[in-house]
Amino acid sequence: MEWPLDPATLSSGHWSFDYLDGDTLVVETHRYREGHELAIVERISIQDEHLIYKHEITGPRGKRDKREAVFDLS
Repeated sequence: MEWPLDPATLSSGHWSFDYLDGDTLVVETHRYREGHELAIVERISIQDEHLIYKHEITGPRGKRDKREAVFDLS
């Protein structure tokens, strides 16, 4: 398989990778179904006494949805 992937050539599948952005863990996942792509970016960090989880999903035609959850660690 050649990179970058062309969503139009995939019937289904996914690939993902992660990296650190400062102290934040970032996980990017790309899912494909019948030539359509969903891109999911998750960001996990700890600030003060809180674990913060954020994700953004981008779908067909650039439609986006964002969510955030904050967990108390104390």
